[in-house]
Amino acid sequence: MSVAVIALLSLILGVGVASVAAMGIVIFIVNDVKEQLESSFPVIPTSPEIGCETT
Repeated sequence: MSVAVIALLSLILGVGVASVAAMGIVIFIVNDVKEQLESSFPVIPTSPEIGCETT
């Protein structure tokens, strides 16, 4: 009984750690892609200075 409980807890803990690591990897990839896009397109329409200049 206790072995099953320990195995279940370790499984839950492993899944939690894996999901946190996957989220971190996804966030890292998204930030990297965003930086690459910003470097290839230096004009970003969301910045207020460009918005004031175009109007």
